Amino acid sequence: MKRKTQSVIKRIIKSCWEYNDIPVPSALLKYYKKLGLNEQEVMFILHIVHFQKLEDELFPSLEDLKNRMTANESQIMSMLQRLINGGYLKIDESKDDITDMHYEVYNTQPLFDQLSGLWLKEEGWMEQIERIYLESHAKKENRDMSSLDLLKEHEEQDLFTIFQKEFGRPLSPMEYERIVKWIQEDQFHKELITEALRQAVLIGKFNMLYIDRILFEWKKKNIRSIHEAQADQQIFMERKNTKQQNQAESKRSTNHDKDKELWYWLDIDSKEGR
Repeated sequence: MKRKTQSVIKRIIKSCWEYNDIPVPSALLKYYKKLGLNEQEVMFILHIVHFQKLEDELFPSLEDLKNRMTANESQIMSMLQRLINGGYLKIDESKDDITDMHYEVYNTQPLFDQLSGLWLKEEGWMEQIERIYLESHAKKENRDMSSLDLLKEHEEQDLFTIFQKEFGRPLSPMEYERIVKWIQEDQFHKELITEALRQAVLIGKFNMLYIDRILFEWKKKNIRSIHEAQADQQIFMERKNTKQQNQAESKRSTNHDKDKELWYWLDIDSKEGR
């Protein structure tokens, strides 16, 4: 159970890194002392991140780094060695799929793993994530998981991924909790939740509250399948279009009456002028 909880947390941290949801430079400046880094090492890391993310240079040379920093080549080499030995930085080997050429890449993930863990702990998120996940699975500890339990757990993980992709960012602990609630308490199927997400995204509503309102309305109407949800949406759109058409027709009628009134007065003015 503990390993599973840590695995979920690790995926959240990794998503934060990939989507830049955590302001890395800010977190690094705030916590580098607690991580055991000094100011020169922080600047070295920030330059590596800048080269990789903004200049698409995965392995900047010592000359590149020397031109950006006040440190000389010997000092840069010493910093690099300390960061590697301290478990903050790695040098990986990668391969170009087109040319089959091998090349080296700076890997800052070890540093970010440490930074993210500290950030989550200091900000109080680690406890929230563990509580949400453990509470949602507490009932499964004292019994074997049924096929339905396994299916629900799989659905939760799939939905976490789907929502993060549509939102373009990691989910917050409260958003994770809401998805778990939809599945375990409200008994909504994954397909229906995904359909509610789709309808919300189509109109630019990227928030859980709006999706929750959609699901609540469907629950009131006893809608339990995608087919029923889409049919309900079709009826809603038809009513909306009819209302808009009626409003447009009413506006045209009002404008026509105004035009008739204008021509009436113009005609009177014309007659009086004669």
